[in-house]
Amino acid sequence: MGDAPMVHPPFVFRDGTLRGLRRSQSLPVTIEKECVLARDLNSTVEALQEQLSQLRSTLQHQAREKASEASSYLSPRANRLSKELRSEGFGLAEAAKRHPTAATGAVFGALALGAVIGLFLSGAVRDRD
Repeated sequence: MGDAPMVHPPFVFRDGTLRGLRRSQSLPVTIEKECVLARDLNSTVEALQEQLSQLRSTLQHQAREKASEASSYLSPRANRLSKELRSEGFGLAEAAKRHPTAATGAVFGALALGAVIGLFLSGAVRDRD
């Protein structure tokens, strides 16, 4: 811009030091402005990275809390359900012991019903082809 020779802007490190210029070179005003802008940009990027890190840790903390809440909500209900299923299973086993013929009939009836449903479904699949 103007009479200033084209010089590549120097590298600006985090501590504010410049690299890329020889000691004998002087910084034109435009390069000094670019260095200040580069430092400002570096500090902005660092601030954004810090905010992103804080946001990430906050979200992880919230996710852990929600998982803990869900676990404490579901655990007693799952225990109760498993106890109910266990007692129902024992009840069915007792009924089968007391009435073996009826239990055998119920099992064969369920198998026959499953076979009929399977036949209807296989016929429906063949009709589509």
